Amino acid sequence: MHIKPTTLQVLTFIGLPASMVGILSCSDDTYTYPPVTTDLVCVRTDGSARATTIITDNGCTLNITNPIATPTPDTIYRCLAIYSTEQSSATLYSLSNVFSPTPILHEELARYTTDPVKFISAWYSGGYLNLDIGIPTTLNNGHAFAFSQDSITEDNKGIRTLHISLVHEAPPDDPPSFTEETYMSIPMYVYSDFLTENDSVKFRINTTEGWKEIGYKFAW
Repeated sequence: MHIKPTTLQVLTFIGLPASMVGILSCSDDTYTYPPVTTDLVCVRTDGSARATTIITDNGCTLNITNPIATPTPDTIYRCLAIYSTEQSSATLYSLSNVFSPTPILHEELARYTTDPVKFISAWYSGGYLNLDIGIPTTLNNGHAFAFSQDSITEDNKGIRTLHISLVHEAPPDDPPSFTEETYMSIPMYVYSDFLTENDSVKFRINTTEGWKEIGYKFAW
């Protein structure tokens, strides 16, 4: 199985639409927020490009009581959300988009470098392999990323392994002086027609301590 070349994307810069950050604020310093949840979720937009629904990674659907404007109608964003819940509704306090493109064939990315990042953690949920990483930066601008589908191998028992890595190209004018923590999500559901729970995923990442490879059972 290969991702078709027509679906390839160029290296994408991480950015947060202004309309999707810091949704609610309060000038009263004594204001007390209700208990909130901070999670990676999927957010669905309606025909008017308003974020109207949260889909949690355990499959719950929550109607957003304070819909906000987003750039694209009738789509699903991968987001980091801070929200409170009441029954089947959610009130948003913060929403930021999470880098989550389909992996690109390795051959399309061979000309790019892979600069190191700080690896913090990785886990499966909601059909994604999620990453918590730190980007070494000073200006926090111009870093380019992609997920590379390096190969899919098969052993003599028919067990397949998907090999994926993170491509990171840092701009030459941004020397590292601090680490900016960020989340990313690799969509595993795009491989669900080809890989099974008997198959596995190996993820490689160039870290500030050297190359690291992590193995997982395939899940989506």
